[in-house]
Amino acid sequence: LAVFEAMKMQHEILAPVSGVVQQLNGQVGQQMAAGDVIMVIEEAEGA
Repeated sequence: LAVFEAMKMQHEILAPVSGVVQQLNGQVGQQMAAGDVIMVIEEAEGA
């Protein structure tokens, strides 16, 4: 789903469901805290 960088290491984030990203809660270069909601996914029907 996405690749995030922390401490000069890249981390691949896999979506727990199939669907469409409805909302992104950050900008490129923005720092986020542990537990922050990064994005909201609307689950695809029949998934």
